[in-house]
Amino acid sequence: MLSTKMKVALWVGGILGLLLLAAGLTALFYAPKLINDQVVQKDVIGYDTLPNGTRVLNDMTKKWLHPPYEMILHIYMYSVHNEAAFLNGTEKIRLSQKGPYAFVEDQEKIYHNFSSGEDRIFYRNRHRYFFSQEHSCRDCFLDDRVTVPNIPFQKLIDFAETGFATRIAIEALLIAEGRETPFVTIKVGEALFEGYEDPLISKLCNNPVLSWICTTAKIPKRIGFFFGQNDTIDGEYEVGTGKNGPSELGKMFSWNGSPSLPQSWWESPAARSINGTDGQLFPPLLKKDVVLPLFASQACRSVKLAYADDSEYQGVNSWRYSTPSSMYDPAQPDNHIFCHENSTVQYFDDHKVQLPGCLPAGMLDLSKCQPGEPRVYLSQAHFYMSPKEVWSAVSGLDAPAPERDLTYVDMEPTSGVVIYAKRVMQVNVGMKKGNLNVLKNTAGNVIVPVFWVNETASVDPETRNQLANELQAAKHYAFIGGVSSLTVGALLFIGVVLVVLLDLALGNRDEEETAPLVAQNGEGGQENEGASVNSQEE
Repeated sequence: MLSTKMKVALWVGGILGLLLLAAGLTALFYAPKLINDQVVQKDVIGYDTLPNGTRVLNDMTKKWLHPPYEMILHIYMYSVHNEAAFLNGTEKIRLSQKGPYAFVEDQEKIYHNFSSGEDRIFYRNRHRYFFSQEHSCRDCFLDDRVTVPNIPFQKLIDFAETGFATRIAIEALLIAEGRETPFVTIKVGEALFEGYEDPLISKLCNNPVLSWICTTAKIPKRIGFFFGQNDTIDGEYEVGTGKNGPSELGKMFSWNGSPSLPQSWWESPAARSINGTDGQLFPPLLKKDVVLPLFASQACRSVKLAYADDSEYQGVNSWRYSTPSSMYDPAQPDNHIFCHENSTVQYFDDHKVQLPGCLPAGMLDLSKCQPGEPRVYLSQAHFYMSPKEVWSAVSGLDAPAPERDLTYVDMEPTSGVVIYAKRVMQVNVGMKKGNLNVLKNTAGNVIVPVFWVNETASVDPETRNQLANELQAAKHYAFIGGVSSLTVGALLFIGVVLVVLLDLALGNRDEEETAPLVAQNGEGGQENEGASVNSQEE
């Protein structure tokens, strides 16, 4: 039998084991919920109220207004090296690559205004780019010269097809100007942010007979792939602050005062709809099976991000999201609505490579949302996710490689905070053969890469420490503590139960062993008692 002290110890051990079990279950199931609730409460664009009643912007809003991320834009330029051979029809376009030409990027909301209920906020985002020799290649300078397709020349090709008289006039202008070429050699800085004035187009626009072409085509005086995008804003955004719930944090409600994109950009209302977030804010408590739509003003449309894999960046566990390959397939109904069926040039006769009225897979058409509607197309770098025929139509390109060419975003899943983003894209120009004499010997229409971009954004150290040392550490310690409490509690409780069961078993065994002895002693006494009586009688 157990002593009184042992029984008390068992009672204490049993209760302690149950308490540890309860604490472990709480740490494993309730603590994460408590942490998630705190994150949701803090993930709001808005104000904090100080003890004296003063309202000030909360820390999240301050960082959102001027993101402290390290943002660098790396640009790799392509230059055409066999212009004459291409025009003679003896060679396909041969390119060489040089770069990166690096720019440090700074973003700042220069205007913001809350709605009356503070559930939405209007803002304008200013982008500034500063050339960085430190992050560029050693011999990369903005004065370097490159030969690229001349976008305004493509407009001349289009107008030459409108009538015989127009064609003859354009041909005469080309001969008089001595610039019978669809290419232009300019500085890298001019091709990107500075822009350039094309002498031929200037001559055309100043010609009293042909100036109508410039007016009709809306050809700007200066041409540049990023011209007008430095130290400028990209429209006015109206997004949710998260006050009405985490699902509305960063949700787009309008852009430039409209809930949809201009009708001239896309033919389908579905294509013009603005879906998802603004790309800078994402709702907390991400789920792997939920696709994240976002509006990309540079792409003139909404795009999608889907969970790809677990990842880790600077000690922060994250989920990696990337654009699904299906988004680049024009045969998909959701993507076909972004085709310009009445104006897209046919570059490949094989319908497996290019559907009529659509660009080849892996490409986004920006022509309708640019001044003058130039044939400018976005793709992933090195035509990643495009048919090999697109990549092999020119020479000098590196082969596509997913580890280099994939666009992705790493997000901390509880808070929805972007800790690292990598956007890789390629800017291409569609060159049409047309009916001008200068192009009569070329092989046909071709899509020519001009440059590709690797843009990265890295989380600031303060935010990284908050995510790694506070949020994820709290969940980690809650998990470790919960498992430890469950383990110790279970072992302690099981130990008490085993001791009690063992004691009961030993007690029963002692009773079983004692019972026969008692019975035998009882029977022997009766016999002895009878023998004593008989002895007395005798």
